[in-house]
Amino acid sequence: VLEGQESVSGQTAQAMVIAIEAVDPDLVKSGYDGVTGKDLVNGVKKTYNTLTRVLKFLLREIGKLIEKIGLVMQHLGKRKENLDVSFRDMNRTSEPKSTELSQIGGQGLLYVDGEFMGGDPAQLSMLIKAVDYLWVTYPSRLVQVMDHISRGAIHYKDDADAFKKIVVGAIATIGLPDLPRLAADTYYDHGIEGGDLIATIPFLGNVGIVMRDPKSAGKFVENGDVGDALAFKLIPFADDAPQNTAIPTPSIETIGQLKKGLDKLFTLLEKPAVISTDLRKAISDMEKVADTLEAANGQGKESTTEIATMIGAIVGALGEPLQKIVPLIARVTNAEINYLEKAIAQYS
Repeated sequence: VLEGQESVSGQTAQAMVIAIEAVDPDLVKSGYDGVTGKDLVNGVKKTYNTLTRVLKFLLREIGKLIEKIGLVMQHLGKRKENLDVSFRDMNRTSEPKSTELSQIGGQGLLYVDGEFMGGDPAQLSMLIKAVDYLWVTYPSRLVQVMDHISRGAIHYKDDADAFKKIVVGAIATIGLPDLPRLAADTYYDHGIEGGDLIATIPFLGNVGIVMRDPKSAGKFVENGDVGDALAFKLIPFADDAPQNTAIPTPSIETIGQLKKGLDKLFTLLEKPAVISTDLRKAISDMEKVADTLEAANGQGKESTTEIATMIGAIVGALGEPLQKIVPLIARVTNAEINYLEKAIAQYS
């Protein structure tokens, strides 16, 4: 980096100082007047140690997410049991007490593009498809990716290029959600930048999925942009839901269809119990990988820093969406239960 010089100064030194100080302000002793090779060596060593700590931190955060899934299911399960009783006791021969429902808790979450869709069985079916991907398919693919990567990191800890091939192959298995997509020429209107991204139309919760096609990960991984290869986020659409508008009381037939859909939704929500066990094992394996890479780095293995950087980006990019998925699904499901409770009460 120093191109044979004992030190560099000026703008180059300033840029180096900013980068190294981002790791530890005390690493640079010589300041802008001259960054030495010793400064860079100290920075690289400290950077690697930081990477392994960050990786373990990310893994712990995913571990906390597993606990959160369990708590969410306990709360929703109790509400579902009460709803089952109310639905069973509903008077199916009466007319509703009112043609409109009063304010519903979380009502805004049941709007899509400004229209109330909480009483539309087709919209609930779309939510079920979204949940199937976000709650079941995506986490299970995450487990598989982490498994491939942990085995690859141990086997190819001396060969970053070979490890990249493992990463590309693992990411390609993630797959895409089975949901209608936005027209590409409308991406800009929704704040989506990048023509190579894939975006779904909004579903209940008024959000859509925006992600990179996992099969196109190769070019990003090769360039070191692992985070971009795994670009994934839930984007909110324009929040123009009228909060105080009365909602029409659904018919008994519609309530039956929605209850059937909710039953199917809960069948999906119960599946992560198995995934959580596999995810715990994957986290344990990845922690061992971090320890192995740290030991290899201490033996002068130059490729380990690059591999640790890629693993950190992978775990971060895969874990972050899960942090957003859990509260979204919990809130939308809660709101749909609120709606059905009020609707059923009209026929009590």
